[in-house]
This record gives sequence, C-alpha cells and structure tokens, in this order.
Amino acid sequence: MKIHNEQLFENFYKHEKLNVAILTDIYLPFVGGAGMVADKLAKGLYESNKVNVVVITGNVKGYEDKVNYPVIRCKSMAIPKAWGDSLPLPNLDPKLKKLLINLNIDVIHIHSIFGLCNYGLKFAKKHNIPVVMHCHSKFSEEFPTIIKFKPLCNAVIKRNYKVIDKGNLIIAVSNNTKENLLAHNIKSNIEVIPNATDLTECLEKEKAFEYIKEKHNIETTEKNILMCACRISIECKNLDFLLRSLKIVKEKNVNFKFLMLGSGSDDKKFKELVNDFNLTENVIMTGSITNREILKYYYLRSDLFLFPSTVDNCPLVKSEAASQKTPTIAIKHTGSSEGIIDEFNGYISDLNEEDYANKIINALSDYEKLKNTSINAQKTLATTWDIVAEKCIELYKDVIKNNKSA
Repeated sequence: MKIHNEQLFENFYKHEKLNVAILTDIYLPFVGGAGMVADKLAKGLYESNKVNVVVITGNVKGYEDKVNYPVIRCKSMAIPKAWGDSLPLPNLDPKLKKLLINLNIDVIHIHSIFGLCNYGLKFAKKHNIPVVMHCHSKFSEEFPTIIKFKPLCNAVIKRNYKVIDKGNLIIAVSNNTKENLLAHNIKSNIEVIPNATDLTECLEKEKAFEYIKEKHNIETTEKNILMCACRISIECKNLDFLLRSLKIVKEKNVNFKFLMLGSGSDDKKFKELVNDFNLTENVIMTGSITNREILKYYYLRSDLFLFPSTVDNCPLVKSEAASQKTPTIAIKHTGSSEGIIDEFNGYISDLNEEDYANKIINALSDYEKLKNTSINAQKTLATTWDIVAEKCIELYKDVIKNNKSA
C-alpha cells in the first residue's frame, strides 16, 4: 500500500468534519472520464474545506501523486495502458481495511463498477456506512462496443445494473443516463449532477496560436480549425462517423484542419481510415495531451469541437471546450447534447454524416454568428467543480441522515 499526503489523515482522526472516501478503479495517471471526475471532485471537496476526502485506487508502478488531497493506492495488477494502467486488488491488501476503519469514514463515494466497487460495498455494509454510486456510463450501450461475445456482454451488463443499485443513492451525470438507469428497473434514488471543468479561460491567445503553429504548422491566421479529444476507440466514440463527415466537408471544397487529441487501442485503424478517406492533409493526430495548460491552447485555437459519440453521458471535454469559447457539435438525443441549444451555445446534429457535415460547414460560414455561439457556450456550459462539490456535500449529508434513520 502506498499513501500520498498521509499527514492529512490527522483531520480524519479528529473527525470535526465529514470524512469522505472516493473509490475508483480508474484514476491518474490514466486520462479517462471516471478517473478525471474522481480527481476533480476530490480536489473540489478538499478545497471547500467542508469535508475531509481521500481517494482510494490502485497502485501504478513508478507514478508519484502530486494532488493536494490524500490518496491511498492499494495493491494492484498491471493492465494495458489503454484500459487504465492498473487493476486494484484491495482484498490482497489487509492494511487497507484496518486503515479505513481508523479513518472513521462517514460516506463512501464509488466511481467504478468492478474491483474497488465490490470491496467498498462490502466494507460499507459491514460498518453501516452509506454509499453513493456515481454512474458515468449507459452500460447497455457502452459494453456492446467493448465485449463482442454477446452472452458474456449481456451477463456483464445485467451484473453492472444490479451492482449500481446497491448504493443508498446514485448520481447520474446526465438526464440521459438517469433515463437509461430507470429503463433497467433501478430502484435507488437518482440525482443528476452534470460534470464540470477545472480549466479557466486562457488569456494568452497569441502564445497559444504560436504554439500550435510551431507544433503543427498551422498559421496563426488560418481559419476552420476543428478538434476532437477522446480515447481513440473507433466504435465506442463513433470516430468512423466523424471521419466520414469530414470527408463530406472536404468534398464540398471547404478547407480545414482537424486536430485529433488522444490515443487508444484503435490508433492504427484510425490512421488507416484517415488515409482511406483521403484526409491525410487535413487530419493531425497529436497523441494524448496531459499538460492542462497546453490543452487550453488546443481548445482556444479550434473553432469547433467535434464530438459525435452516442454512448458518452456527460463528456468532460464538452465543458473543457466551452471554457475556451469553443462550441461542440453533438448528436441529438444523447448525453453529450444535453445543455446544448442548437446554434445558441453549440450545435446538434442528427445521426447522419451529411447533416453533421452541414452543421460544420454552416457554422464555419458565418464567423460572427459562431463568435456569439462561442461566448454563449462559455457562459452556459463551463460549470466549475466547486459547484459540483457543493452539491455532493449536500447529498452526503442527506444519505448519512437517511441511513441513520433507516
């Protein structure tokens, strides 16, 4: 077991504030939705000074935590980087159980559905601690893109809905996610709290534009810069749809550059599609951008953020883009499109490549209107994590109260 900021446990022992344990299989240094949410929420909770918070996750060999709150890394097994760096094995770490008892945990907030989830639920039941389950996924839509053997996939999906219903409360990241849970007969109370962003507006526009110019040979005066940032998983993120849409844009004689941020198991396949669709002069693959200040430069330099995923629920990247006044084009009736009003603070397309391409073309054809849409995106979609933390604190108080009266 490895502990970061162990000196802050003194506050848990004093128990003058609520003690919150956040459990997540996916966490830093892996750049992924649930792990990023766990990190940013923990930071917001810690900086609120209203609760004590600790993140419990798996150990990643060679990685040193740099966050301002405490982190416990239990024994784990290395797994492919594309899937999160490590698989926590808490049952093989007897010191963890003893430490959790000593930390006087008041509420357990779980962000994953496998290893640490099972451990946390069992520990909570034994010690009568309320559990908040954070639902980041529509299992019935996401897992078929990951597990191709249908009987196994169906069994995993059924198991996941059963497990997430074992908490005292579920936080869903979108109304779309809540509707999916209800459709699968979830009985727990469900509250919707959308994700947020930690990115503040970059005020160094000239520096950002120069950086992108030097890095990717895009002139500072060049327009029609498009961008996407996600794990490169063709089916899960609908990236073949995106590339077919860009092919249509190019065929209609619209010049553009497309910055693809991220990496994943389908890097090679993505490059092949770029070549097949004759987009090699338009598409720039940057790999993962982990420096948050540099990430701002990419958002700021881009005119539109393209995110056609149909399985994402409340993508962090939509809020990140909005923080730099970059509006998103999302697909109608998806979690990604929630909060977007077409042509006011972003754009909504049908699940049709021609329509998606036309949304891009129309947005780029009127830069004055695009500017207004960009400003509205920042005003309405760039929620900050301190607001999310405050909402969670109130929910913690409620579940603790209800658990005591049950």
